[in-house]
Amino acid sequence: MLSSQRFLLFLLLLLSTSSVSQAEDDPFLGGKQLSPIQFYKRCESRKMAEFERGGCYSDVVRGLTTQLKAEIAKKLVQINSIADDKPEAGILAGKENAAKWRADFLLAQKLWEDYSKRQCQNYVDYENYGGSGAYQAALGCEIRHLVARLNEVRSST
Repeated sequence: MLSSQRFLLFLLLLLSTSSVSQAEDDPFLGGKQLSPIQFYKRCESRKMAEFERGGCYSDVVRGLTTQLKAEIAKKLVQINSIADDKPEAGILAGKENAAKWRADFLLAQKLWEDYSKRQCQNYVDYENYGGSGAYQAALGCEIRHLVARLNEVRSST
């Protein structure tokens, strides 16, 4: 199979198995929903060797990671902002609530990072053991996970 045919097959498999596509209708994002497709297209739009495409995916992962860190920082500012508010029935406010929310959010983020790392590393260690597409499959996995997490954090802000 030609290199470009393998890449297209790889891309179709990634997109068909992605649970991110189910998140396209998030009403809380007001049309700002990210899709992994827009990031894959950055690396397929021009002719490049497979190793260059892997480097392109790696750059995309780095950029998405930076975006996620910025969204997390915004979320933590939002959480900290309720600390000085007076707690009332039905209103999330006060130092105690802010501390609990912050701890829960940071724990969820840590658990997500652990899950994502293990899931995507699975492509390299087991799914494509000895195969030539493992690196790109793992990066594709990271892109899908980062896009999904960005959408989750943004929709809850």
